[in-house]
Amino acid sequence: MPVQNSRYMFRFITLMVFFLYLWMYYPGYMSHDSAVHYQQIKSGQWTTYQPILFLILWWMTDLFIEGPGGIFLLLLITFFYGAYLYLQYQPIRAYKKMLGLFVIALFPFNVLLLPHVWKDIAVIAFVFLSLGFHCKSLKDKNLIANRFALLCYVMAVMCRFESVLYLWPLLWFLLSGVKPKLKRSVMFIAIIGTVFLVNVGLEKISDSRKITLWPTIALWDMAAVSIVEERVLIPDFAVGDGMTISDLSQATMPWSNVPLFSSTKAGVFTGIEQPYSEAQYHQMMRQWIGLPFQYPVAYFNHRIRLLKELLRIVESAEKPKTLYYVHQMKNHEKQFIKNDTWLNDLVSIGVDRYIDSWLFKPWVYFMILIVVIPGLLYGGRFSFSNPFNIPLLSCAILNVLVMWVLAPAAEIRYLLPALNFGLLLMLNVWLSKPNIATQA
Repeated sequence: MPVQNSRYMFRFITLMVFFLYLWMYYPGYMSHDSAVHYQQIKSGQWTTYQPILFLILWWMTDLFIEGPGGIFLLLLITFFYGAYLYLQYQPIRAYKKMLGLFVIALFPFNVLLLPHVWKDIAVIAFVFLSLGFHCKSLKDKNLIANRFALLCYVMAVMCRFESVLYLWPLLWFLLSGVKPKLKRSVMFIAIIGTVFLVNVGLEKISDSRKITLWPTIALWDMAAVSIVEERVLIPDFAVGDGMTISDLSQATMPWSNVPLFSSTKAGVFTGIEQPYSEAQYHQMMRQWIGLPFQYPVAYFNHRIRLLKELLRIVESAEKPKTLYYVHQMKNHEKQFIKNDTWLNDLVSIGVDRYIDSWLFKPWVYFMILIVVIPGLLYGGRFSFSNPFNIPLLSCAILNVLVMWVLAPAAEIRYLLPALNFGLLLMLNVWLSKPNIATQA
């Protein structure tokens, strides 16, 4: 097939896949978190419960398409345009680009999670677009494409702040054309600093009420360690009178911190409704940081159990399916009608039937990736020297490690970047010609 015709065909296939997703899922799904975000958009009483950039994007799309439909459409366009650019500028034949797009679209975790209106989806959508623009910049030596890649990276990180802890290798890669290394390092630090400065500025401009969420993770870790040590280690200002180990035990679950704040008799106070004092925040931070050093066995057993739940190696019988997906319009069932096409019904039936199968267990895909890693690093019959391999692999590993330490629950969406990076790595091996080098 002539090059021009194959390019048009790939564009057509991309549009068909995009419209298939629209048919299956529009206007998307809203979980409890989504409903909280939307309530703030409509009331104008914004908080830092979620990144301000995500609220701004939803507020802007809501002006044209009320409800989740507008932001769902924006993120879906962003994701698939990024996937198109990434594959289009890979040195592979046209039919392999089309196969790659189908694999990305049909990847079980994308089918499961992309329809949700979550900041996690915004992160992976802007990351894909960043990868796509950078791929174009490397192939065409296009400086403007590289700057768009950097802009998309900044937007991704601003949609979930802790993502900078596992996406920083991608930023270093995006700056690979900057010489010498000292200038590259200065730009790296400047961009990370700009992300936080811009976010602070947006919080001030929007007059958002500050909400500090890290204590919810700290309190959960402290409760889990307290149970093993058989003494309450949570600061007095964060628990009600008469808190006991038995009270903590019946409310502390290995798969989520939410029951701890809703199921104790004495009460555990997160500081969200009634913020702590600065001294109390500092005290809690010191105690939290000290847990792995003072009680290493109890702390790491708790976090390892969470990681097993997150990877779905271990499954608690009482763990709700809403940790995996929320295919509904939470709190807005009458206002926004959920997609009721026969295709959506078919997909929902399939998800419900196979959600406990290997198809939706992250550990299976990471085990496959482990088998693939030697080919990615050292080349050979099934691989080629793709400059994207090391950054993607680094980000995937860091995503799992960061969530092991910081995840407040065993929600699969926290691993969506690692799962998609792993998928792209496996595609690099599967679709590529052997021993063809791509110059970064």
